[in-house]
Amino acid sequence: MAKIKGNRNIFITIGIILFFIILSFTYYSPQLEGKKLMASDNVNYQGMSKEINDYRAETGDEALWTNSMFGGMPAYLISVSYGGEVVAKLQHWFLFAFPRPAGYLELGFICFFAMCVLLGVNPLIALAGSLMWGLGTYFFVLIESGHYTKVHTLMYMPLIVGGVLSAYRDKRYWGSLIAALGLSWMLSANHPQMTYYAGIMVLIIGIVYLVSAVQEKTLPAFFKTSGLLLVAVILAVGTNFGRLYSVYEYGKYSTRGKSELKVDDQNQTEGLDKDYILEYS
Repeated sequence: MAKIKGNRNIFITIGIILFFIILSFTYYSPQLEGKKLMASDNVNYQGMSKEINDYRAETGDEALWTNSMFGGMPAYLISVSYGGEVVAKLQHWFLFAFPRPAGYLELGFICFFAMCVLLGVNPLIALAGSLMWGLGTYFFVLIESGHYTKVHTLMYMPLIVGGVLSAYRDKRYWGSLIAALGLSWMLSANHPQMTYYAGIMVLIIGIVYLVSAVQEKTLPAFFKTSGLLLVAVILAVGTNFGRLYSVYEYGKYSTRGKSELKVDDQNQTEGLDKDYILEYS
């Protein structure tokens, strides 16, 4: 009976994933006709990255500097390919098979569904939750404006949350592995700000489980799980070290780094002015 039930769940899961693929490409059906969104930020990106991409096509090497932006600047956050990131290549293959923007929609569905499966949610309820997540209005606003890396990064958030929750519940090793994979892919999507927000969410989850562990006197188990999750973070960062360290070095000299120019001390942070930071909020 257990084997029959297991096979039935496998078929249901495969059917749901196929439904996600069909729905994604139905929603973005013009994509199948070769049409592309005229997303403003993506159009700007094409111009910013052209010199870097041309150099890569001509030489096979990566250009870490471009003259196309502001009279010259590092290419780290524009278009640099890190060949050693083996784990990151898996998501590149996924988006090659299922191109954006439909690929992002499908990825969101699958990651949320995976989170639900990890947490033991009924497949049909997981399906409903996945649709609510993937069809969130905010994602379409981001896609329409060309904020592709932001969408790409956010789609991995359920995978990380699912891994962390699963690890703290009863699947310490499996959950930590899923969290490591999710964070590795999230970092390779290259939007550190969204990863920062995901970190806040995971921190809140950790605090809740810490309080629970204190109340139930299960601190040793809590610290074992937290240690494994810390290893997961180290592994995920390690698979993206080149990308992260380049951004870290560049950040010191960017407009978001420390500034020596102060017009209004009350409006000045260590980096950008508060008014500039909150302009679009």
